[in-house]
Amino acid sequence: MAGADLVLSARGLGVQFPGSARRTPAHLDLRVAPGDRILVLGPSGCGKTTLLELIAGLRTPSAGSVPAVRSHLVTQTPFIAPMTVRQNLLFGVSDDSRLAAALAATGFDAVLRDLPDGLETSLGDNGFGLSAGQRAKLALTRAWLSDADLLLVDEPTAHLDPRSADELREVIVALATLRPVVAVTHDEELVARADHRIALQPSAVTPGAVTPSAPSSPEVAR
Repeated sequence: MAGADLVLSARGLGVQFPGSARRTPAHLDLRVAPGDRILVLGPSGCGKTTLLELIAGLRTPSAGSVPAVRSHLVTQTPFIAPMTVRQNLLFGVSDDSRLAAALAATGFDAVLRDLPDGLETSLGDNGFGLSAGQRAKLALTRAWLSDADLLLVDEPTAHLDPRSADELREVIVALATLRPVVAVTHDEELVARADHRIALQPSAVTPGAVTPSAPSSPEVAR
């Protein structure tokens, strides 16, 4: 695929933390095209969350390079301020004309029906007043409203009950029709929805040398 058609093209990515003999991730090439649903897999400590932070520009790689791209990162503990639901949804959004469409697309309109004051319901610190599944839906609704070119999601169904997890999977698939999604997950059902998978493994690093590791999935680089 031509580079002009790619949303993201990163090469040789690696991060080595101080005092560690491992690079996580290790010498990773990653290409993301419009319409892609890419799932990042691997054991704890292999660099999955670090990869999302590299793409989002929150970390600087110690090896390789990643270009700046407009991305929206949904973390495992999304930021929810002690404000109203409306204010949290529109945080950083200047145009609220798409709010109704976003609420319907993510199913958060159903959540609003259970809240005492709907969009004007005041929330406490860290989303107090909402369940874990409702907080996750709020974060994905905010992602739907974002004008970013790429959506990054970290363990979106972790710690959710089965019904909430299933609803979140459908939301993520729907979001992928609007922009590419790169998600970190251990959720096998969400993995089954992906069209590309990356299996990460940490790599030992020799001081002063770059140790490449072969891609463990043929879909790492396309």
